[in-house]
Amino acid sequence: MRQAQAPESTNVAEAHEFDYSRQRQLVYDEDDVRVYSTPVDHYFTEGPVAYRLEWGGMAVVIGGDTAPVMTLAELSEAADVLVLDAMATALDNEKGVAGAEDGAPLEGSDGGGGGRGAAAGAARGTTVRERRNIVTSHTTPAEAGRMFAAAAPRLAIATHNAINGFSLPHIVSEVRKSYVGPLSVAQDLDYWDVCPDRIEAGRLLAAAESWGLIFGDGAALAGGGRGGAGGAAADGRGGAAR
Repeated sequence: MRQAQAPESTNVAEAHEFDYSRQRQLVYDEDDVRVYSTPVDHYFTEGPVAYRLEWGGMAVVIGGDTAPVMTLAELSEAADVLVLDAMATALDNEKGVAGAEDGAPLEGSDGGGGGRGAAAGAARGTTVRERRNIVTSHTTPAEAGRMFAAAAPRLAIATHNAINGFSLPHIVSEVRKSYVGPLSVAQDLDYWDVCPDRIEAGRLLAAAESWGLIFGDGAALAGGGRGGAGGAAADGRGGAAR
């Protein structure tokens, strides 16, 4: 176990506006750290973007909430870590995969919602139209798996899911239809240390406060190679490496 300290001044954010419609746009460049943005597709609105963070010869891409888009695929090329929206499908949600109790159907169900993902908590009580907007604005685990396979990162991280005994095996199996490299399914308080020769995962043992983070023991998930070469594959919890 270890504790990290940071001054309270690091808890202050300074906003800088940029043109969100430009592809692979450099939006930050200081102290050998570069951040690029590219537009993605979420809820049929203008403004959603994905980010690529580069430093020390490494790159992390954070896709955010989005349907599969080519701009994100291009931004993800040669990424060391790729973080993607990977929601369980609406039909599986109704069976209990993403949080429905005892497999009970969700209120307002239209029998599948178009085949894309919708978290059960977000979909309960919504209209059919609202559910369609939800399920067509995200990426399914199978779609995320294909994007992971194309990018071949040192570590793939699946996000935006209600994690439970139903959903975790389903998410992993859907991603594994296309992608066989190192994989984590993100949960609250997970963290990853990204280094040139290794990537280690762990979980915070206390609520995150900038002046006193408590870390559990990390577990190595991947070595220096890409797409599983020379690294370990992790399925499920961030610290479960094999």
